[in-house]
Amino acid sequence: MQLTWDIIQENAIVFSRKWSDAKNEEAEAQGFEIDFLRVFGVDEPMSVGNFEYKVSLSSGKTGYIDYVWKGKIAIEMKSRGKDLNLAFAQLQNYMQHMPGDDIPDLWLVCDFENMRLNRRSTNEVWNFKTKDLRKHASLYHFGVLTSNVHMAWMRTIEARLKSDYTYSKDIVYNNFPWPDADNAQRAEIEKLAQVVLDVRLAFPGSSLACLYDPLTMPPELLKAHRNLDRAVMKLYGFTPQNTPTEADCVAKLMEQYQALTDKA
Repeated sequence: MQLTWDIIQENAIVFSRKWSDAKNEEAEAQGFEIDFLRVFGVDEPMSVGNFEYKVSLSSGKTGYIDYVWKGKIAIEMKSRGKDLNLAFAQLQNYMQHMPGDDIPDLWLVCDFENMRLNRRSTNEVWNFKTKDLRKHASLYHFGVLTSNVHMAWMRTIEARLKSDYTYSKDIVYNNFPWPDADNAQRAEIEKLAQVVLDVRLAFPGSSLACLYDPLTMPPELLKAHRNLDRAVMKLYGFTPQNTPTEADCVAKLMEQYQALTDKA
């Protein structure tokens, strides 16, 4: 099943309700982290990262980060009510002792009730309640994942089950080469992604299957997706003057994937 923004939203609601009363770092942190990552389709966190990630500090002591997925995300948990500024300072110190290529882009500190998420590459910071996680499920990611660029990637490298595609997070999602986007570009993708969602809401009596049937797809929805597609293609270096074919998209993605694996 494809991990859509709607599914992420549903997962976030279930997650927030399940952990609403959690408070103890020692007893509950790892279960919280596992369920948090599963909100976003990471069903087996240990297959991509490590709990209690060891860091050798300059003092000669060893530090431990609650969870690290190299290059992706680091999570540091504290018991409810603890100072997240101190938690972030601790995590920041640990990061200085990690190999540069391993340092995650996303740094999350959490006391079960509150979350602070930092994106290292853009210096963005989000502070929010765990119960409001669904409100912060990224429209940017929804926009890129529903674009024709990502669909081209999925159709090329994923398998079929009869006439349907299967969608594997390990094969499709985890290997997908995300574009480098600055804050303005991310905001543009989010704006266009919201238009897609708004148009879908204008047809409350229609299922997603009906909305995306080529014979019944509303023109407004088709237009919204085309605008989103153009914006995502621009992030990969394509312009309206050189509109890519699906093969062009896949070739570009394969080049970026190769570059990422060469660096690993």
